[in-house]
Amino acid sequence: MQALVGLGFHEEARQFLGWLLHATRLTWPELRIMYDVFGRTRLKERTLEHFSGYRGSRPVRIGNGAHRQRQLDVYGEVIFAAHAYASGGGTLEAVECRMLKGFGEVVCKQWREPDSGIWEIRGKPRHYTFSKLMCWVALDRLLRLEENGFVPLGKLRGKFEKERGEIFDVIERRGYNRAIGSYTLELDGESVDASLLLMPCLGFKDAHDPRIRSTYDRIWQRLGCNGLLYRYERGHDDLPGKEGAFGICTFWAVHHLASRRDFYQAKRLFEHALAFANDVGLFAEEFDPENGSALGNFPQAFTHIGLINAALSIEQAGRSRTDV
Repeated sequence: MQALVGLGFHEEARQFLGWLLHATRLTWPELRIMYDVFGRTRLKERTLEHFSGYRGSRPVRIGNGAHRQRQLDVYGEVIFAAHAYASGGGTLEAVECRMLKGFGEVVCKQWREPDSGIWEIRGKPRHYTFSKLMCWVALDRLLRLEENGFVPLGKLRGKFEKERGEIFDVIERRGYNRAIGSYTLELDGESVDASLLLMPCLGFKDAHDPRIRSTYDRIWQRLGCNGLLYRYERGHDDLPGKEGAFGICTFWAVHHLASRRDFYQAKRLFEHALAFANDVGLFAEEFDPENGSALGNFPQAFTHIGLINAALSIEQAGRSRTDV
């Protein structure tokens, strides 16, 4: 949504938001992590044993076992999408406002629970810091929508303000590890997670905050390789082998730098990441940081969305420069 609005595709943004809220009506007020085009959520996963996969990358699967997972970050992402659309000049219908408020109430009930996180790890649910962050985003954007006259919250305003404050306090107390100088993948954890680069981009704290800056440094120290970023530390997913650097994570780092107005460093990193496109300018989900080869899903919308938002953030940072 941010990419569509930022590029001026307002009609497409309207259609996307309309589909997004329509597709989720069958599970409202709760959200699932995935829906098919008809709003169905039972996307049974099967392994196709007779396919070897690209360069022997077994197993080849159709469907997605993550449809059974709970990912609390999705509430923040849906409400963020609605806020981005409205802030870009769109309007929200009464039924859409009712749905968004329902999502906010679910966040208030569930944000203290563990989930499977943005990376859909196949294992027991955990208290992922990014999931808590996106629950904070969900309530924060609902409160902003009311302040700007889009979503009347009524008596829910006080509740949302209270829960937003409690989420913030938990992240600050248990999501930051002073020993390593970084926000962590899990509450009370010691590992880092590239998704936390988005903290200043989402408005959680100022980009110049010491904790934000030290988190950026620690993420590059632990997850960086040849100017690219892995999404989390090896072994977290309990899978054999080693995955590639995750495409969108480097673009998140660009967005992070732009949010603190580090224009030149953001532009240099952006141009480095662009070099990993193929001959027609498309990007994979992951890259081998040693030789630049494409890995994972291809082409991957996630990576391209990160590229667009990184470019938009650089443009915005460039407009605010005072040295020209």
